[in-house]
Amino acid sequence: MSVCGDWSVIVLSGGEGTRISPWIEQWLGTPRPKQYCSFYGSQSLLERTLLRAASLAQSDRLFTVIGCGHRRYLQIGTVYGRVVEQPSSRDTGVGVFLAASYVSACFPETTVIILPSDHFVHPEKRFTSTLRRACRLAEDHPDKLILVGAIAKYAETDYGWIAPGSPLEQHTLVSHSEAREVLAFQEKPSMVRAQAYLESGYCWNTMIVAVRLKTLWSIGERLHPECLGRFNQLVRILKSRDGQQLPAEIEREVLTRLYQGMPAFNFSRELLTPCAKQSVVLPLDGVEWSDLGRPERVVRAFHVTGLHPNVPPHLLDDVIAV
Repeated sequence: MSVCGDWSVIVLSGGEGTRISPWIEQWLGTPRPKQYCSFYGSQSLLERTLLRAASLAQSDRLFTVIGCGHRRYLQIGTVYGRVVEQPSSRDTGVGVFLAASYVSACFPETTVIILPSDHFVHPEKRFTSTLRRACRLAEDHPDKLILVGAIAKYAETDYGWIAPGSPLEQHTLVSHSEAREVLAFQEKPSMVRAQAYLESGYCWNTMIVAVRLKTLWSIGERLHPECLGRFNQLVRILKSRDGQQLPAEIEREVLTRLYQGMPAFNFSRELLTPCAKQSVVLPLDGVEWSDLGRPERVVRAFHVTGLHPNVPPHLLDDVIAV
């Protein structure tokens, strides 16, 4: 498997999946965040995400952020890269910059791609090809946030939506003809607005972002200075180790202190939305994408792709696909 460029990957695996949790408990007999579930085949959503990450970066450039208490779900033999366990949840923005702190301490000049771990995608090769294009696009446009936008299939009110604008001006010989400037982000609209967005050709916001690390950090410092002040302290602590990991006990103590009083913020709503004019959307064409946040999306994913689910038929039969 070839590794493209000196890229780094942040895998977000801290969510609890509360909306679909009761349905998963019916299936497995115990609650479990959806990213640790094997909806089809033998691999969980997180393990599939890590395989995609391995096609983009070497293992020492892979950083996985998990929720408090999630280590019990990790499988022996899976390559997770550097695993960082959050002391508590402070929403997706803090999770991104926690991982970015570890990246910054080791690879400050890198391009990073952020991959949520609860996504269903098919086919895999076409999807990872778009991820590589997003990373190259971030290198060609180092001041931009490059978002992978899923082609909307129906009027979804739980997703964020991206309004695409003019084609991106090309500065290199590498063509990115599908890329568009972003006009605006719209978070979780009403059904009427979602239908209008669908008819206007908006994309779903997957929260997959490729960006130069220094650009991401600069945006964070501008929009969330208190959080980034704390994370700058963490970077200094990590750098003082000269590449050696903190002992587990000391790391837990450092992160617990860091998170005390830490303001929470949502990455999509409170970072991407204010940065619409600094963003580019790369459409994810020819790929079935979902975050599997509701049983209806699980049913749709298998109906559209023809894959064989591990979920018992009676649990699928009771759900109406979107």
